[in-house]
Amino acid sequence: MHAASFRELRIWREGLALAVETYAITKAFPREEMFGLTAQVRRSANSVPANIAEGSGRHFTKEYERFLRIAHGSLKETVSHFLLARELGYGDRIAIDRIICRYQGLDAGINACIKSLH
Repeated sequence: MHAASFRELRIWREGLALAVETYAITKAFPREEMFGLTAQVRRSANSVPANIAEGSGRHFTKEYERFLRIAHGSLKETVSHFLLARELGYGDRIAIDRIICRYQGLDAGINACIKSLH
């Protein structure tokens, strides 16, 4: 896979869109969480498309799969952070529920990509 081709991957485009949406949702989190939960959820959300992109630039299938698995773990971490935020009453509950559903769709996409490598 070429280093630039990651931009053509549906899972990368969806991961990037979700990271952007994550920033928008977390703007409503309490100010005292700026260096806590807000930073953590943003960091894990950023990690999803970043690892998909990095893995796509690797020359070996096993390396690509490893980065997809890292992206998958970051996705799960992001969902966990959003579930915590929802329980704490941070942000817009409807927006959080919607993004969790979208992350679950991306979860399926990453899993399908991993399976296609075998």
